[in-house]
Amino acid sequence: MNSEIKQYFDDLPVERRTALEKLLKLILDTVPNINLTRAYGMPTFELNGIKFCAIASQKHYMAFYLMDTDVLDEHRAAFYGLDVGKSCIRFKNIEQLDLTIIQIMLKKSLKKKS
Repeated sequence: MNSEIKQYFDDLPVERRTALEKLLKLILDTVPNINLTRAYGMPTFELNGIKFCAIASQKHYMAFYLMDTDVLDEHRAAFYGLDVGKSCIRFKNIEQLDLTIIQIMLKKSLKKKS
């Protein structure tokens, strides 16, 4: 993790840091050879130079962004009750996310890239 990303996490309140670190670990464990960078002010993951997904702490929520909108659309119903945009899932605490579904989405998106 580069110093810019480390600073991003260090600046977060503990609850948000813990939540986003869980997502960070899940992404790194699920998608081999993914690169962690910073784009648009948030930790962004790239695969072969293409943006794959991102995580962020916003003013009123945290978000997981999956650039493969088709895969997100397939699983949209799994996030009923959350604010789901075109490419993001907004949540206030990590318990609202089914991390198994997040992992399935990451794997499906990865498989499409292979």
